[in-house]
Amino acid sequence: MRSRVAAQLRDPLIMVMLAALVLTVVAGDYPDVVTHHDVRAVG
Repeated sequence: MRSRVAAQLRDPLIMVMLAALVLTVVAGDYPDVVTHHDVRAVG
């Protein structure tokens, strides 16, 4: 289980998403993230 998680964390797409998360947290851009999420598109 642990090796599967580690392998997934090495995936380039996951690395890009984690980097985006870190940049969002550092920039403090939470309202921008929330307002651009269209809840109606899900479903």
